[in-house]
Amino acid sequence: MSKVNFNVNAYTARLIGRENVATLNGAILELVKNTYDADSSICILYYDDIDDNVYLIDNGCGMTENIIINHWMTIGRSTKRNKYISKKGRVQTGAKGIGRFALDRIADFCEMLTINDNEKLLWKVNWKDFEGDSNITDITAKLDKTDITVKEFLKDVHNDYINQLINNVEFETGTIFKLSGLRDKWSEARINKIMDNLRSLIPINISKQFKIYTFCNRFNIDEAEVLVNAEDFNYDYKITFKVTGDRALVSIYRNEFDLINEFDKINMTLKEHNFEGFSEADKKYFDSVPIEYNLDVTEMLPGFNEGFAGDFDGELYFTKLNTTKKDKEKYFYRYPSPKKVNEIFTGIKLYRDSFRVRPYGEYNTSSYDWLLLDRKKAKSPAAITGKGSWKVRCDQIFGVINISRTNDNLMDQSNREGIVETKEFLALKETICYVISLFEIDRQYVFRNLREYNNVIEETERLESQIAEIAKQELKNEEESGKENISTSQPTLNVTVSAVDAQKVIDKKNEEIKDLIDENNLLMTLATTGIVTNTYIHELKALTLLLGSKTRTALNALSRNDLDICKKALEDSYNVRKSLNSWFEITINSLRKNKRKKQKIDIVDHLENLFQNWNELLAPKGISLVLESIDPTVMFNCFPYEIETILNNLITNSIASFDKEDSVNKEIKVKINLDTELEIEYEDNGLGLSEEYKKNPNRILNQFETDRRDEFGELIGTGMGMGIVKSIIEGYSGSIDLTDNKSIERGFKAKIYLKGDV
Repeated sequence: MSKVNFNVNAYTARLIGRENVATLNGAILELVKNTYDADSSICILYYDDIDDNVYLIDNGCGMTENIIINHWMTIGRSTKRNKYISKKGRVQTGAKGIGRFALDRIADFCEMLTINDNEKLLWKVNWKDFEGDSNITDITAKLDKTDITVKEFLKDVHNDYINQLINNVEFETGTIFKLSGLRDKWSEARINKIMDNLRSLIPINISKQFKIYTFCNRFNIDEAEVLVNAEDFNYDYKITFKVTGDRALVSIYRNEFDLINEFDKINMTLKEHNFEGFSEADKKYFDSVPIEYNLDVTEMLPGFNEGFAGDFDGELYFTKLNTTKKDKEKYFYRYPSPKKVNEIFTGIKLYRDSFRVRPYGEYNTSSYDWLLLDRKKAKSPAAITGKGSWKVRCDQIFGVINISRTNDNLMDQSNREGIVETKEFLALKETICYVISLFEIDRQYVFRNLREYNNVIEETERLESQIAEIAKQELKNEEESGKENISTSQPTLNVTVSAVDAQKVIDKKNEEIKDLIDENNLLMTLATTGIVTNTYIHELKALTLLLGSKTRTALNALSRNDLDICKKALEDSYNVRKSLNSWFEITINSLRKNKRKKQKIDIVDHLENLFQNWNELLAPKGISLVLESIDPTVMFNCFPYEIETILNNLITNSIASFDKEDSVNKEIKVKINLDTELEIEYEDNGLGLSEEYKKNPNRILNQFETDRRDEFGELIGTGMGMGIVKSIIEGYSGSIDLTDNKSIERGFKAKIYLKGDV
């Protein structure tokens, strides 16, 4: 039996290259990367608009004959796959062995002069040869040793600044490409676009060791230099982080506030008015000292037990987009107004071994907000001084994320446009988002303290103004009446509004406040209803389908006069209806307006009714829900819907925990006790909190905090339920104790204390 070799059509090889280097900009970036890999200190891209040629020049190590034949001209083979650290210590970016097709993407013809330590080589290829029916082995390029000098090779260059630049730079070795028969029109707009892309190609920190220039005939050296470092800007916060192994070191620099000299006064004022204020340690953080965190990566990614991204780091900047003179004074801004950052440098950009991984952070594209910060902002639109969780917008934060070739679980897409969407890439994104959340929490903490301080100052100024007005009026009265004893006179103000009218205004405002409170109560109830519905959505669908099926069975049996089957089907339908009724009692019932009015209720009786409906739904899952109370009657003044909301959220969390494993004796216990306050002890025997939360169980009370994930690692929980529970408890000046969860091996425990009229 004879053996037959495979072969590849030359045009097929070309298509492979085109798929991997699909655009002109992509081709340019690929070739510039190669110059960096060659240890070049300079890269010159030149478009000759007279002869319509493109030159790419570097002073790297050059190529040997062996490298050209066995690597450069062997498709899919790269010298960088195994040995990827250059002589200068650079991590080389290319590894697929297809970068040479970037030349094909740019032009039909290519001449290459490459100079290494021992020889000069001239290589020529006509890429049109790949368009026929020939096999790849039939296509040849010309390769010869040569004595031609760099100056001779560049004799047709019409820009004298290029020769001037080459003469000023060490150029003993290197590679020069001359590309003719260009496939694209190199307009001024296209050249400017290429320059913009090159500006963000490499991060600021390596711009001194690797210079990039883009020339056309009319450009001088200053105009041609690609400024890779961002223009000066006034940043408000800087966040740096480094992930190594299972640890993450995060540093947050407060640069927004100029209040080091005002700190003591502000803090003293806050404490005098019973506000907690800043901690003593905070003072130095307003004086160039960073806030530092040393975190466990697993704690940063709750519910994420595998598929971490590996080692990486980043540097992010936050800057306000606008401000006012009044805000500057109120919040002690360091800078009078933000300086706009050039669009080229906006966005959070991803770099692998010092080269951009496009298109992440690219302005005016769908990948600009690749961390979905604006989506998080839409979910939590709270103002920086508001009560909710403030979130930063995508256009307010920018910077650099650095990964490496060693992050081999973060694989480039075959077209060099982005990273393959794996669980590891998801972990990378969520880690960055966690770091950003630390900044968000800190900035909101500062602003809320300053808000309280300003409220105190404004109230003081208002009272002072009122007293001054009274004193002024009193003096006027004294002068008019001629009275000598000021103390006996009563201050009177010029009242332009009658008491009746004033009362009308007050009543109207009180009614508006009442409506807003009622609307907020309704929204909280609807949110919980949505959470519960999401938990039981599959069961609801099944119940609906089952009810329809049993009804059809009953009708068919009746048409056949089969009364036994008809009776059985109707009984089954009735049981399904009972389950659906229980469902509606749990969800829709809590929306009734009378439950959103404060009233004194028997908590035991109220929860017994609620739990009866829950048990109808829990029984098919093998879960029992038990209520225990020392006293048969526990009267408590409350909003009934709020008590239901607390329990409904806790129960849905328990159901989610039970659903993660098959076990018997699934049980939820609720104990009620009334002393000076209402005590609710909640306990289940499910899996309990994930390890990430056990060290700090109170994290689950934060808005949008969740460890519920699907099989692909995507978060599926809303993270709203426990935040709602916390909000309700705070409304009763109560507290929640989750300490037991630190020590128990499984299960979940919570002790809730509510103050009120008992």
